[in-house]
Amino acid sequence: MVRPAATRLFVLGLLERHGPLHGHALQRMAHQDHTDLWTEVRAGSLYAALRQMEGEELVAVERTEREGRLPTRTVYRVTPAGRAEFRRLRLATLRDARLRPDPADLAVALSDDLPASELAELLAERHRQLLEGAAGWRQLRAKAWPHLSAAERLVFAHYEHRYEAELAWHRECTEALAMRLPDPSRPEGELTR
Repeated sequence: MVRPAATRLFVLGLLERHGPLHGHALQRMAHQDHTDLWTEVRAGSLYAALRQMEGEELVAVERTEREGRLPTRTVYRVTPAGRAEFRRLRLATLRDARLRPDPADLAVALSDDLPASELAELLAERHRQLLEGAAGWRQLRAKAWPHLSAAERLVFAHYEHRYEAELAWHRECTEALAMRLPDPSRPEGELTR
């Protein structure tokens, strides 16, 4: 199975930045950075990614080590081919400015058969979830801000802008659907257009 480019970029980038690491250290860094909130990287996929990249000779075993009663850990280092792959992935990712499709757009596009009130209710729930997500992101930002590099601060700002854009779109949907809700002066169930 081919690992997603984001996972490869993450693993190779951390090995490049921090030097040799074992899988548990990579997972710990992913958890500390809340990587799953802002990337497609899942901490549970890192060991499989390491094994696959070892087979591709992008990483190599540096050593195995054992601390106390903990299990033996394999420490990996990035190879010259891995450094080249990291640079290639980073460059390709930074040059790719496509917005990724949102499955919610497809669901909305296929919702003409839903009563406007039901669709409005579903989108209102999404709006509430987004408000909670934005609030959680602001809390995380406040907590992490003193520890962030300039580049990491840009990432936090990007997510704040994305939340703002999503919330604005949901407000537009709510307004548009409100215009389609039944008019009390019309026969029951008739929608305005």
